[in-house]
Amino acid sequence: MKQDDKVIVACASGNQAHAAIAIIRVSGKNFLSQIQRFFSNAKFTAFKMHRSNFVVEGDNWDDLCYCYFPGPKSYTGEDLLELYVHGNVLNVRRFVDFLSGLPGFRQADPGEFTRRALGNNKLTLSQAEGLDLFLNANTPLALSQGLSLMHGELHHHYLELYSYYKNHKASLELLLDFHEDVGEAEAWDNLRSSWKLFFEKISFLHSRTLVDSSSLLRPEVVLAGQPNAGKSTLFNLILGENRAIVTPVAGTTRDYLSEDFSLEGVIYRLIDTAGIRHSSDVVEAQGILRGKERIERAFYKVLLINPLETKPDDLVELLKLNFDTILLTHSDSSHFAPSLLELEQKTGVVLSGHTQLSLTDHSNIKPLFAQLNSKYLELTTKDPILQERQKTVILDTYRASRSYGTTLAIESDIAILSHELNTLAHCLEDLLGIVSPDEVLDHIFANFCIGK
Repeated sequence: MKQDDKVIVACASGNQAHAAIAIIRVSGKNFLSQIQRFFSNAKFTAFKMHRSNFVVEGDNWDDLCYCYFPGPKSYTGEDLLELYVHGNVLNVRRFVDFLSGLPGFRQADPGEFTRRALGNNKLTLSQAEGLDLFLNANTPLALSQGLSLMHGELHHHYLELYSYYKNHKASLELLLDFHEDVGEAEAWDNLRSSWKLFFEKISFLHSRTLVDSSSLLRPEVVLAGQPNAGKSTLFNLILGENRAIVTPVAGTTRDYLSEDFSLEGVIYRLIDTAGIRHSSDVVEAQGILRGKERIERAFYKVLLINPLETKPDDLVELLKLNFDTILLTHSDSSHFAPSLLELEQKTGVVLSGHTQLSLTDHSNIKPLFAQLNSKYLELTTKDPILQERQKTVILDTYRASRSYGTTLAIESDIAILSHELNTLAHCLEDLLGIVSPDEVLDHIFANFCIGK
């Protein structure tokens, strides 16, 4: 990401499709004198909407509205101007290209408006991460936690933790310099009680990092099984359209297909994988390998078994992949029960307790939806922290806290305790965003839209 003093320009409302109105943002220092000549009604009254023609070399480009936010009372902390132009894609592109081509102006990088807001102390780092989470949310949990971070609610927990740390640090200093005034025994009691409050708080935050949140941000539901197990048919049934090709020929799906579907307000990515079997076909073998990789990291794994065609050895291998649920397909066939019984006898694996599925009626998949929703609710009720950077720093802080707590329990040398406590200070600074490497910031803001 570039870091300079140039005025940045971007469309903040999306410029990939026509719209009634598009918002173009301009942010920088003292740039109004350079562009006010293009406004037929150049009234830049702070925080008030105005209407004007935008005229370039005598050509009236648009009849638009605009609003001026002087720094530091703006989103970025700089002077900021928003233009509300007609949202034809060509019109938006014309404005962005023209403004960014002016001397001292340029197009903004993704997330650069928010990066400048952070640099000008308009946002904390956790609020910026919350905005990233909010803008890219696919689940109610991500939406809610992103909003919580933006409002500073989760950051409040971090500040409270930092307050407990400072209290403990003060107790240590009290023991070092004033133990004769307050009494050594009382000073040690005060030190241990202040540590107890800190450790309880970091333990609470640590408990919220234990859920694998990566799969909750973009939960994937993977359909797996051998060729002709019914994966593509179920894929189409869930989506309500013929998205995947279904034929009697084994191995029709040679690579995975993916589409989104919504269930109880959560957007899931549904993936139809290539049938798992030994194949000498290079393309199909690559598709099978990719499918197995998707299975390993999926939020919810569904194994489809056709007892009419599944071999016992193949079933044993498939079950090693640890699926959330198993669906026995082709249950509407007259040969279903004898084939299932034979398969169970040869493998010693009892499958009768799993769901039997006829792939002809949408009502048959209701139990699958119920199980999927139940798993999501079970994990999200624990209110896991979703941002990976915050999870990593909390884990580092927790580990450092346990190490320090062990030292505190056995060590009476104040100098040693003070040295050990400094490790915690660095962790807490990272958590609060007091210090953060540039590459971490670049990673955060790379996920943002242009113009945000």
